[in-house]
Amino acid sequence: MLLFDFRGHGKSGGKHSSIGYKERRDLYAAVRYVKSRPEVDPERIGVIGVSMGAATAILTAAECAAIKAVVADSSFATLRDVVYQGFRNTFKLPGPVVAGPLMMFSEMFSGFRASQVRPIDVVNLIAPRPIMFIHSQADQLINYSHCDRLFEAAAEPKSRWLVADASHARAGELYYDEYMARVNDFFEQNLSA
Repeated sequence: MLLFDFRGHGKSGGKHSSIGYKERRDLYAAVRYVKSRPEVDPERIGVIGVSMGAATAILTAAECAAIKAVVADSSFATLRDVVYQGFRNTFKLPGPVVAGPLMMFSEMFSGFRASQVRPIDVVNLIAPRPIMFIHSQADQLINYSHCDRLFEAAAEPKSRWLVADASHARAGELYYDEYMARVNDFFEQNLSA
């Protein structure tokens, strides 16, 4: 198992996040590193991501066949939609009217566009490798409708676990034993030798 922080998070370098766009490079590097380890079976590499990490896992697994199974916990379907939703929920303002111009300004300096961070457009490319979605129906940051859209867009094999009452990305905290059992079972079933 390898745990790491994406750029601009935790102990990793960098000051800015691209909410999944540039973080794909970090996940690619982590997969390359794991594959280089003699004790690792390169046919048994799975990825679990939470929130932005889940979106990054989807974006990366769609392009990286070395990832054999994915758990996506609390992912967004599109960056633009989650930004719009955030403006509506936080400021009670219409997302496109306010967030649209702000995103255009941000895109001028960030080196990427929100329209380039759309896990929903590539989630189907993960198949025939399995993906498991986890989301809370009480998530106020990324509405669980994102999970529904991703699940519908994904090809088989796919599974979904919705919890009723956890806040954003907290299903693992609130339902620790069940969360660990479901995730472990998923990886054991799909990465067994």
